[in-house]
Amino acid sequence: MKILVTPTSLQPGKKQPALQRLQEFCPNLVFNDTGKPLSEEQLIPLLKDCDGYIAGLDFITAKVLDACPNLKVISRYGAGYDRVDLEAAKRNHITVTNTPGSNAQAVGKLTFGLILSAARKIPSLDSQLRSGQ
Repeated sequence: MKILVTPTSLQPGKKQPALQRLQEFCPNLVFNDTGKPLSEEQLIPLLKDCDGYIAGLDFITAKVLDACPNLKVISRYGAGYDRVDLEAAKRNHITVTNTPGSNAQAVGKLTFGLILSAARKIPSLDSQLRSGQ
């Protein structure tokens, strides 16, 4: 079994319980080492021999799915399926799931940080300071 893992938050070297459990389940993991979402051209060579795919923010098109005959399941990290061609997945007999709430804490922290930033006018004050005003 082989699984492609593309979320940037699930990378080797990060001590995460979810990643450790995944490595115990399947020692043959392939990672996205670019630090950004993958294009069709980048995804196909990595995914073509995989049985499973834990997807980050990559766009999973019909072209990608049609090129991956071994693929059985895609699990979107986070909520929503908007980056997956569900019709192509169905046509290729690929199960698509998601993980709603998995990033809720990070989203909450970011939201709170942005609220504080806006309330304290940090971006405009930073800009003024950098320009010498």
